[in-house]
Amino acid sequence: TRNILQKYADGVNAWLENRKIPLPFEFQILQFSPEPWKPEDSMVWQKIMGMILSGNWRDELLRNALLQQLSPADIIDLWPKTNSYSTTKLNTNNISLNKNIIINMIEQIDKNAKPTLASNAWVINGEYSSTKKPIVASDPHLGFQSPIIWYLVRLEWLDQLRVGVTTPGVPFTIIGHNGNTSWGITTTHADINDLFIERSETNKKYSTPIGEEEFIEIKENVKVRFNKPIEMKIRYTRHGPIISDLPFLNNRKKKNNTILALSSVVLSDLDLTANAIYKLNKSNNVTEIKEALSEFHVPQQNFMYADTSGSIGFSTAGKIPIRSKGKGTVPVPGWNGQYDWNGWVPYEKLPHINNPESGYIINANNNPTDPSYPYLISADFPEDFRAKRIDSLINQMKKNKISPDQMSTIQLDHSSLIPNFLLPSIIKNIDTLHEQSFQALQMLKNWDGNMDRMKPEPLIFLTWIEFIKEGILLDELESNYYSFRGIRPILLYQIVNNDQKWCDNTKTERIETCNEIITTALENSLNWISNHPNTNSKNLKEWRWGDFHKAVFENAILKFIPILSHLSKIEIATDGSEHTINRGGYYFSKNEKPFEHTHGSGLRAVFDLNALNNSKFIIALGQSSNFLSKNYSNMNKQWRDGESIMMPSINEEDHEEILRLIPKNIRH
Repeated sequence: TRNILQKYADGVNAWLENRKIPLPFEFQILQFSPEPWKPEDSMVWQKIMGMILSGNWRDELLRNALLQQLSPADIIDLWPKTNSYSTTKLNTNNISLNKNIIINMIEQIDKNAKPTLASNAWVINGEYSSTKKPIVASDPHLGFQSPIIWYLVRLEWLDQLRVGVTTPGVPFTIIGHNGNTSWGITTTHADINDLFIERSETNKKYSTPIGEEEFIEIKENVKVRFNKPIEMKIRYTRHGPIISDLPFLNNRKKKNNTILALSSVVLSDLDLTANAIYKLNKSNNVTEIKEALSEFHVPQQNFMYADTSGSIGFSTAGKIPIRSKGKGTVPVPGWNGQYDWNGWVPYEKLPHINNPESGYIINANNNPTDPSYPYLISADFPEDFRAKRIDSLINQMKKNKISPDQMSTIQLDHSSLIPNFLLPSIIKNIDTLHEQSFQALQMLKNWDGNMDRMKPEPLIFLTWIEFIKEGILLDELESNYYSFRGIRPILLYQIVNNDQKWCDNTKTERIETCNEIITTALENSLNWISNHPNTNSKNLKEWRWGDFHKAVFENAILKFIPILSHLSKIEIATDGSEHTINRGGYYFSKNEKPFEHTHGSGLRAVFDLNALNNSKFIIALGQSSNFLSKNYSNMNKQWRDGESIMMPSINEEDHEEILRLIPKNIRH
């Protein structure tokens, strides 16, 4: 593995030293020439992905902020899927947590990191496959950007084969096949981060179970274009870096300031993930895949896999901490050692499935364990609506055998289970209706839940739900409401059906009802849509979800440069929503882009173990990062509409251009 990483670095550096063309626009704008590539640079991507895919510490901050205005019981109500944990009761008399600092930290996470945690993957065995061999489907969901993070590649050398996707800077196939096995991934949603509140009388030392210890301090120089480097001092405790020291918080000089240390599996040194991926890439069967993943460290992932002999399997891979106490749901005291980590959940004790009787395995970020599982993977998992929809479609199709094309059809499905789950409860709470509201309600009653970009119903329904949620929770959550993202269907169902106390506005003397909020929300949401610039008609039936729901791809640097921002930006109207298999994730706000599609399957892959050369792929945008290239966005319409390409074995007669690399020490 070290050798491969070094050879990859040598190749990058050879190009940098001998290039005869300019560097990409981003480097020219920053007036920056890259330093020589090092083997460890290829591993940084994995660490960054580990932080992006483990954003539960944002909810730790949010719960802490809410505990300052709500009871622990109310917090449990707000996360109804997490009733298995007991909220840690913090003694705020002894722990000084600055609420403004906490909220500012959440805002900065949302602005700069935006944790995006979703994916689909499933595998069927030969019994249900039209090819009589397993089929694997995988579509990881990440935030949209330009260029897209994925890069399609087929590599053939000597007796080796790798086909699938990688990401620039990584010499391994992340999702793919090697002629013998294929694999896909989903994010486990494991809780691999904890926030520890440290106690300190000075800026030099902090409290531990065995007395005072000095902070470890390191210095980082951040280069700034046209200016001197900025020196950042980062303090560490035994738990990890102090994230509340970040400059934008500006609280270092305040007495009894908040001191929060981040303990993260991502920051651990003993990480053999690169070795695990290398072994995965050259695996011959599912047994070797499971063995290879024992060295996988971070980010914690669910692997779905199969081999050409017909076996299928599933493994949750990666390090999960064993906590001395607590469930990792709120920041905890760091000075007494009661909440410290005590090693890792053994790999063999993590969830694994091998050739199940059901004949198929599904994961869409739903909990991979049952109630009897003895270890804590996480107190929070996403709702299982996507997994249920995938399961339903597979069961419908398997009687007549499922083809690779049908697997792709499932990936493109944009029917949501949320309307059928929520609408009956909401509709029964309607009081009186104006004519427009009555028309909208009739449309929703006859709707099948399909989040089609050409339909008005998705727009009406999702806007109404957002207004209902705001009407119910804004008064209790106050400024924290805007950090409480998502439509929270299970929470709304619980409130409307079982816990209507939340519908009473705490800011008024009279008692408000859910009926009032739901009725008013429908009328207000329709007025809001009618008056929005994206709406081209006053006729409800002419409204279109796709006029609001557009996938937007922007370059992280070029978007700040006039003209270039426009030339490099790509927008396309899309189907789907937060809870559909074809995921159309968004962060709702009432600005000019209230339903902007920011998160979804930038890659879709389907692997036919009977004929792996026929495996199907598509990525959003295209293969080039140069917005002047014909390959910059040439796949985007195919991606949106569910088309795909294949990467079969190389036939020189079928290709206009072939790049053949022959090392000097190899003679044919």
